[in-house]
Amino acid sequence: MGRVPEWYALLRASRYLHVAPWALLERPVIWREWALAAETAESKAEEKARDKARKIAKKRTR
Repeated sequence: MGRVPEWYALLRASRYLHVAPWALLERPVIWREWALAAETAESKAEEKARDKARKIAKKRTR
């Protein structure tokens, strides 16, 4: 599998922040980094919550 293009991070961050990519280009890069870090943290938290719910459901069916 190939590398992700450099512009992809900009598109993901702009989608997360609900702003146009060209508007995000006018902001400091830290905003992009924060948006991607927050997106990753939220994704991991959702995954943990799903795992916990599955474990609880599994215990109830025993």
